[in-house]
Amino acid sequence: IEHAHSALGVEFLTLGVNVVNAPALRLYDSLGFIRIGVERGFLKVDGVLHDEVHMQLPLAPQHPVH
Repeated sequence: IEHAHSALGVEFLTLGVNVVNAPALRLYDSLGFIRIGVERGFLKVDGVLHDEVHMQLPLAPQHPVH
């Protein structure tokens, strides 16, 4: 994460996690990722639709929009 910011200038990381993957959600929460939304029916497995939680981790100070 630090390399992405310091060496590459990345301002935020975004990821998605299956809503039923509680261990992954806890991990990303503990790392400071913020839940920014849920995409309903994101993935279909064996005929069953699964929702996905979208998360984001700001790496740089946020600048207000003018």
